[in-house]
Amino acid sequence: MEDASPRRNEVSTESGSDRVSCGAGESIKPRVLRFKNGNPKPPQQQTLIDELHTLNAMSLDQKLEILTAVRRIWNCEEVNGVVADLNLFSGDVRAERALKLAKWLFIEQDVTYWTESGRHMLRQWIESTFGALP
Repeated sequence: MEDASPRRNEVSTESGSDRVSCGAGESIKPRVLRFKNGNPKPPQQQTLIDELHTLNAMSLDQKLEILTAVRRIWNCEEVNGVVADLNLFSGDVRAERALKLAKWLFIEQDVTYWTESGRHMLRQWIESTFGALP
Protein backbone atom coordinates (compact mmCIF):
# COMPACT_ATOMS: atom_id res chain seq x y z
CA MET A 1 0.00 0.00 0.00
CA GLU A 2 1.39 3.40 -0.94
CA ASP A 3 1.06 6.53 1.12
CA ALA A 4 -1.04 9.08 -0.79
CA SER A 5 0.68 11.94 1.02
CA PRO A 6 3.40 13.84 -0.88
CA ARG A 7 5.11 14.45 2.46
CA ARG A 8 8.82 13.65 2.76
CA ASN A 9 10.24 14.32 6.20
CA GLU A 10 13.90 14.66 7.04
CA VAL A 11 15.78 16.16 9.96
CA SER A 12 19.48 16.75 9.77
CA THR A 13 22.05 17.69 12.37
CA GLU A 14 22.73 21.15 13.73
CA SER A 15 25.68 23.00 12.28
CA GLY A 16 28.81 21.64 13.93
CA SER A 17 26.85 19.17 16.08
CA ASP A 18 25.46 15.65 15.99
CA ARG A 19 22.11 16.33 17.61
CA VAL A 20 18.83 14.58 16.82
CA SER A 21 18.56 13.11 13.34
CA CYS A 22 15.51 11.42 11.85
CA GLY A 23 14.11 10.85 8.39
CA ALA A 24 11.32 9.10 6.57
CA GLY A 25 11.02 8.00 2.98
CA GLU A 26 8.23 8.62 0.54
CA SER A 27 5.85 6.62 2.69
CA ILE A 28 6.18 7.06 6.42
CA LYS A 29 6.81 3.81 8.25
CA PRO A 30 7.60 3.28 11.92
CA ARG A 31 11.29 2.65 12.51
CA VAL A 32 13.79 2.51 15.33
CA LEU A 33 15.13 5.96 16.11
CA ARG A 34 18.42 6.67 17.77
CA PHE A 35 18.82 9.92 19.66
CA LYS A 36 22.15 11.70 19.48
CA ASN A 37 21.35 14.41 21.98
CA GLY A 38 23.23 12.89 24.92
CA ASN A 39 19.92 11.97 26.51
CA PRO A 40 18.53 8.42 26.38
CA LYS A 41 15.00 9.82 26.10
CA PRO A 42 13.57 11.38 22.94
CA PRO A 43 12.95 15.13 22.83
CA GLN A 44 9.60 16.23 24.22
CA GLN A 45 7.02 18.65 22.88
CA GLN A 46 7.46 20.75 26.03
CA THR A 47 11.12 21.24 25.07
CA LEU A 48 9.98 22.86 21.81
CA ILE A 49 7.47 25.07 23.62
CA ASP A 50 10.20 26.17 26.08
CA GLU A 51 12.59 26.99 23.22
CA LEU A 52 9.90 28.97 21.40
CA HIS A 53 9.09 30.89 24.61
CA THR A 54 12.71 32.02 24.81
CA LEU A 55 12.87 32.97 21.12
CA ASN A 56 9.47 34.73 21.17
CA ALA A 57 10.38 36.84 24.20
CA MET A 58 12.91 38.89 22.23
CA SER A 59 10.78 41.13 19.97
CA LEU A 60 7.57 41.06 17.92
CA ASP A 61 9.57 40.92 14.68
CA GLN A 62 11.55 37.94 15.95
CA LYS A 63 8.33 36.25 17.09
CA LEU A 64 6.87 36.69 13.61
CA GLU A 65 10.00 35.33 11.96
CA ILE A 66 10.32 32.23 14.15
CA LEU A 67 6.60 31.38 14.00
CA THR A 68 6.64 31.80 10.21
CA ALA A 69 9.60 29.43 10.12
CA VAL A 70 7.69 26.90 12.28
CA ARG A 71 4.76 27.09 9.86
CA ARG A 72 7.12 26.43 6.94
CA ILE A 73 8.52 23.41 8.81
CA TRP A 74 4.95 22.22 9.49
CA ASN A 75 4.35 22.47 5.73
CA CYS A 76 7.35 20.11 5.25
CA GLU A 77 9.72 22.61 3.70
CA GLU A 78 13.35 21.55 3.84
CA VAL A 79 14.61 22.58 7.29
CA ASN A 80 18.06 23.76 6.22
CA GLY A 81 16.47 26.07 3.66
CA VAL A 82 14.16 27.54 6.30
CA VAL A 83 17.11 28.08 8.64
CA ALA A 84 19.12 29.70 5.82
CA ASP A 85 16.23 32.13 5.16
CA LEU A 86 16.24 33.47 8.74
CA ASN A 87 17.24 37.13 8.95
CA LEU A 88 16.82 38.16 12.58
CA PHE A 89 17.99 34.75 13.81
CA SER A 90 20.75 34.29 11.23
CA GLY A 91 23.49 32.16 12.78
CA ASP A 92 21.45 31.65 15.98
CA VAL A 93 22.04 28.04 17.03
CA ARG A 94 19.08 28.12 19.43
CA ALA A 95 16.68 29.07 16.61
CA GLU A 96 18.17 26.40 14.36
CA ARG A 97 17.84 23.81 17.13
CA ALA A 98 14.19 24.79 17.79
CA LEU A 99 13.28 24.49 14.11
CA LYS A 100 15.00 21.13 13.73
CA LEU A 101 13.31 19.94 16.90
CA ALA A 102 9.95 21.09 15.50
CA LYS A 103 10.66 19.13 12.32
CA TRP A 104 11.55 16.03 14.32
CA LEU A 105 8.43 16.31 16.48
CA PHE A 106 6.19 16.74 13.43
CA ILE A 107 7.77 13.59 11.95
CA GLU A 108 7.23 11.77 15.24
CA GLN A 109 3.57 12.77 15.18
CA ASP A 110 3.24 11.63 11.53
CA VAL A 111 4.61 8.22 12.49
CA THR A 112 2.50 7.90 15.63
CA TYR A 113 -0.78 9.25 14.21
CA TRP A 114 -1.11 8.22 10.58
CA THR A 115 -4.14 10.47 10.03
CA GLU A 116 -2.06 13.62 10.72
CA SER A 117 -4.13 14.28 13.84
CA GLY A 118 -0.98 14.34 16.01
CA ARG A 119 0.68 16.88 13.72
CA HIS A 120 -2.43 19.05 14.05
CA MET A 121 -2.56 18.62 17.84
CA LEU A 122 1.05 19.83 18.13
CA ARG A 123 0.34 22.81 15.88
CA GLN A 124 -2.76 23.65 17.95
CA TRP A 125 -0.66 23.58 21.12
CA ILE A 126 1.90 25.91 19.55
CA GLU A 127 -0.86 28.25 18.33
CA SER A 128 -2.71 28.24 21.65
CA THR A 129 0.54 29.27 23.32
CA PHE A 130 1.89 31.82 20.79
CA GLY A 131 -0.98 32.69 18.46
CA ALA A 132 -1.74 31.56 14.91
CA LEU A 133 1.22 30.58 12.78
CA PRO A 134 1.64 33.31 10.13
